[in-house]
Amino acid sequence: MRTSLALAAGLLWALLSTPSARAHDDDIELFLANTGVDLDARSRARLDEDDGRQRFKVDVDDLRAGGYAVFVAGSLVGAFDVDSDGEGRLRLEGEPLPFDPRGKTVEVKSDPAGVVFFRGDFPRSRDSARRKFKVREDFVSTGVDPDAEGRAKLRVKRGRRRFQVKAKDLPPGSYDLVVGGTRVAGIQLAGGSSSTRASPGGVSGC
Repeated sequence: MRTSLALAAGLLWALLSTPSARAHDDDIELFLANTGVDLDARSRARLDEDDGRQRFKVDVDDLRAGGYAVFVAGSLVGAFDVDSDGEGRLRLEGEPLPFDPRGKTVEVKSDPAGVVFFRGDFPRSRDSARRKFKVREDFVSTGVDPDAEGRAKLRVKRGRRRFQVKAKDLPPGSYDLVVGGTRVAGIQLAGGSSSTRASPGGVSGC
């Protein structure tokens, strides 16, 4: 029998809508949020400037092969292909570029269907790209196991996200982690385990 660990949609919204970004000298880099169409895939956008020349790049990894397009503020700026290894890149250069992604929404969509795979609000500056973000949410007991408790934490630091779920005093068994009504992971608790932790790289019992 599988049991669900349910988390309110508010933390999911924070996870998906809060951009992870970092800056290297004059570069601004944004890790785009995965919309859930291809959960294993990753994408990031980067803008750098050198003596008035601008370069804008969007990279994807572990994405299904096919054609994709990049939109900035709803306008098409370029298209690229993803190969059989799941990798692809769009690279644009100009003095300056005919568009400015700063402060605007960047999206990666399938071409020509227009399904959004990634989305993020590009930082306006290097300072905003360096910001840190942290949120914590406690589970509310349903009364099935009054002694059990748990919490979820999301941390964004230096462009990396860490999402953890910890539950205490649950009986051994199989559990589903449900976020915003959607199952996002499975957790297996062996005998003697008292807590579980989930992160983007996988889920384990401890």
